Amino acid sequence: MTDGGVLGADPAVLDAYAVDASGVLDLTDHSTTAYGVAWLALTTAPASPPLGAPCSIQGRVSSAVSDLRAASTSVQGYADALRALDADADGELDSGELPDLTYLDLFLQLRQEHQPHDTVHLDLSSPFFLSTAPETPAERLAHLKRETDRLYELSKDLVDVNNDGSNGEPREIRLNLNDPGILEGYSQEDVQEILRLHGIDGEDGPLHFLVHGFTTGTDPLESAGHHVATRYHERGEDDTTIVTVDWDSGSGPTDWNEARGNADPAAAALTRIFDALNASNPDADVKLSAHSLGNKVALNALTDMADDGGFQVDYLAIEPAIPRYGYEEDANDFGALVSDRIKTLTVTVNDGDDALNKYFDYGTIHALGEAEPGDDSIQDLIEARDDRGLSTTIVDHESGLGDEHGEGHLSLDPDMELNDDSDKEHDGNPLDHVYDDQIGR
Repeated sequence: MTDGGVLGADPAVLDAYAVDASGVLDLTDHSTTAYGVAWLALTTAPASPPLGAPCSIQGRVSSAVSDLRAASTSVQGYADALRALDADADGELDSGELPDLTYLDLFLQLRQEHQPHDTVHLDLSSPFFLSTAPETPAERLAHLKRETDRLYELSKDLVDVNNDGSNGEPREIRLNLNDPGILEGYSQEDVQEILRLHGIDGEDGPLHFLVHGFTTGTDPLESAGHHVATRYHERGEDDTTIVTVDWDSGSGPTDWNEARGNADPAAAALTRIFDALNASNPDADVKLSAHSLGNKVALNALTDMADDGGFQVDYLAIEPAIPRYGYEEDANDFGALVSDRIKTLTVTVNDGDDALNKYFDYGTIHALGEAEPGDDSIQDLIEARDDRGLSTTIVDHESGLGDEHGEGHLSLDPDMELNDDSDKEHDGNPLDHVYDDQIGR
């Protein structure tokens, strides 16, 4: 340990001794004394490098340790703090990284303000922070705090966290794209850092996006997100993040044309999300499920992405309200259907879909979701994808099961109780197995 106010410690060593200290001390008692005693136990334990602090700053050590009450339930939090401040990742904090405990205090303050976000999202080694931060450690950490606060401010209307994952289950997050201009003025770096800040970058596990169709309110969307999250949890895949995408699809059954018009700006905003994800993590494990008119939003977004990067998705199209030959006749909107962006495609269809028959109006062009499996449009789609070596599965719904919009029209929610106003036989909701198949891939 060097003198002069420099705190040096190996976080890995702290990790090990934190376990020992937790075994002999009652760290469930959130008192300053408990943490202080734990810290003294660590500083007197044999270790290399030695753990501790110069006498000249012992008081500040005690103050920092007391701050752990709000930052963590064990001295593990202190190891996390040291690791995040270790800009060169050499396992020690040198004078160029941490002249004194002022910066650790700032870090703990950051962590407290933005709980329950993991400390990894406040890592000083972020390329964004390093590329824009001033040179000195004090200025760098102060800059980190300003930038983190700014990003939270930018994202407060964009991101809602419904389940932060602290219960051990998949995280559930909603992206609010109802305002078409919500990302105006944001740089790509801003969007990338917002995704990183909220754990939507795919670094910690798979992502599953859900895009609703012609509907009102957020309750059905959140229900769908929760039920899909439950299916991941039942499979033990709790590192998955479910991202529901909310967009302005109107306020009632007469708003169909308005909803179709609103799909375009929503798609433009979603393209920016996907481009940022592609730029930061092109190999992310991403699944996307879209219902009815939501396929216009999702496919437009994927089609309009920048060409660079290897970003791909596993795509489930539930009775898509898009033209059957849209990928040819309107390739600027639907070309992703036959591109490498969609490595695996599943489409549910129902030629008796009352809602698509009622609302879909492209003149003489019918919706892909109301085609029969043997229809030329379906076979041509399969062939076009086969030519590129891409997997395609068609699921024939062919029953009267449907949501509130009409007979035979499915929902985004795999567990939603559907109406059955026809005498067609069926084997239950086909979404039961198509979602399970997608999750299992």
